[in-house]
Amino acid sequence: MRTWIKKAMALLAAGALALAAGCGTRAGAGDRVTVKAADAGRGKLAATVEISGALAPVRVANVVSKLAGQVLAVKADVGDRVQAGQVLVEIDTKELQAQLQQAEAAVRGVQDQAEQARLGMEAAQVSIDTAQIKLDAARKDYERVKALAAAGAASQKQLDDAQAAVDQLQTAWP
Repeated sequence: MRTWIKKAMALLAAGALALAAGCGTRAGAGDRVTVKAADAGRGKLAATVEISGALAPVRVANVVSKLAGQVLAVKADVGDRVQAGQVLVEIDTKELQAQLQQAEAAVRGVQDQAEQARLGMEAAQVSIDTAQIKLDAARKDYERVKALAAAGAASQKQLDDAQAAVDQLQTAWP
């Protein structure tokens, strides 16, 4: 029963408010307002709503340059939509080009040194091969002189000279 009383009181209050709104002050006793009636129908309503707040992006990307240098041109501004791989800033590359040229010159210098070392190794190998050939020839001469000395056809001096030649070449051999 109490619910019914509450509903009745709410209805009375609503009726009183409606009466109070309808019985406002009039501009003039004889003023008439023309009202045009229209059929209800479907359509689009244009409504403007003003709100305040802060906008937050869906994604944020911090952009950092991998190289240091003077900026020549900025190709995008804060808030612009950009694509992956798009150039955002052009940096002066004069200093980087100079560093590249220095590095290339250093590489050429090292390549020249490597070529000289290779040529030196080839020359050393030729010297080693020549020394081996001379040592082999000296050993063969010694064996021949030794055989001749055993047969009495060569002197002791010839045998000693052949032995000295072998010893000298073996000493020079590393």
